[in-house]
Amino acid sequence: MTFKISYENPFRGLLKLALQAADALWALAEGKEPETDPKAINQDIYDFQRRIGPILNPSFTEEEVLAILASVGAVITGSHIVYTKGGHGSAYVDKDRLYPHPVQTTILCGAIAFAFKGHDVDAVIAPEKGGIILSQLIAAHLCDLENREVLAFYAEKKDGGGFVIKRGGADKIVSGKRILVAEDILNTGGSVLETVEAVRAIGGEVVGVGVLINRGGVTAEMIGDVPKLFTLASVKLDNWNEDECPLCRDGVPINTEVGKGADFLARQHGNGR
Repeated sequence: MTFKISYENPFRGLLKLALQAADALWALAEGKEPETDPKAINQDIYDFQRRIGPILNPSFTEEEVLAILASVGAVITGSHIVYTKGGHGSAYVDKDRLYPHPVQTTILCGAIAFAFKGHDVDAVIAPEKGGIILSQLIAAHLCDLENREVLAFYAEKKDGGGFVIKRGGADKIVSGKRILVAEDILNTGGSVLETVEAVRAIGGEVVGVGVLINRGGVTAEMIGDVPKLFTLASVKLDNWNEDECPLCRDGVPINTEVGKGADFLARQHGNGR
């Protein structure tokens, strides 16, 4: 499945369709033949709804979400990856390939925001660094959906572990507010759990967690028993221990562009392997 983005302003197209429809109706009312076939106008309106629909009322299947990610090179398959926790596998979801593409990122963030419409979210908070982009875009969508201001903050790592939320006056503003926590990729859920705990530590009420990809089978109970965990797609990737990895056994080269492949090879060379 492929997913293509049109960069033409869709609302300008809608205005053109509205004017064509008005001209056609006026001509029919005067008993004249309209310049534009009404059936063609109806088809154009259908095409417009199909194109703009994911932004105004986003609802994607998991296959469509993965197709969007694959369209920007964020889904890697048939490779030899070393994951952050040291496991090996053949596939990888590279979130950093998504963020340079604002249209695709905005569409996916809109889908997360739509899932929390009506939850009275006051602010969106996400762990740094990719989460900074997510919190801004999701909050912006919620502003449009709720017709009110929804704030965006981010949690930053602190010395000794854990996260702290303080920039922009968040440590004072968040108290008593309803907070949506956002994340791009869920592996073990550790960063999200620490962000949830940081929100609660300054008096915020976590109403849910919104995630692009859940690849670790993480549940709401594992991340602080949050009321709602919404993920656009759940992906289960192979994850072998180094001594059990069939790719290592078959001599498949390690990908050093993503994950921890470069670090893994450096350690091997350092150990004389």
